Amino acid sequence: MQIEKNLPQFNEEKALLIVTGERSAKLYSANQGFIEELALFHIVNPVYSDREGSFGKSMGQTRIVSGAAYEMKQNLKLDLHTKFLHKLKQDIDDVQKKNKFNVIFLFSPDFIAKDIYKNMTREVSDLIRLKVKGNFVEEHPFKLLQRIKKEYESLLGSKTPINEEAVKLLKPKKEIK
Repeated sequence: MQIEKNLPQFNEEKALLIVTGERSAKLYSANQGFIEELALFHIVNPVYSDREGSFGKSMGQTRIVSGAAYEMKQNLKLDLHTKFLHKLKQDIDDVQKKNKFNVIFLFSPDFIAKDIYKNMTREVSDLIRLKVKGNFVEEHPFKLLQRIKKEYESLLGSKTPINEEAVKLLKPKKEIK
């Protein structure tokens, strides 16, 4: 889709926007005034029916129960996290090989951003120009571009040209004596 005129157009460079949540991600390409979604995926948390695959053993008055429904949730979370990072790395590498991006913007929650960065290849991680903390997976691409514009303006100072009417209103009037 065509990018609105008041947002960064990426005429000089090919940009990859990596937008992640805890277990979902979207990859966008922005170039020559257009932005398009390249990839989308979500790692689903498995749901087990009641006591599926479990077995128990009695020892005196106590009963020890184990199985899929009783697995440590921490191990499951770690496994899903690892799968997510692997899939994300694979998708980023595939997209980078096809498109040869020269700048990357990473939108990711703080708790997972470090892992994503560590998991990337050196070639890809060197292209990251801006990291924005937060979960923006459900946001419209234009909101992401507004966020990039806002971050750049705060870092570099506003470079937005002011129209002549605004300049006239902002200048103090000279007093006539």
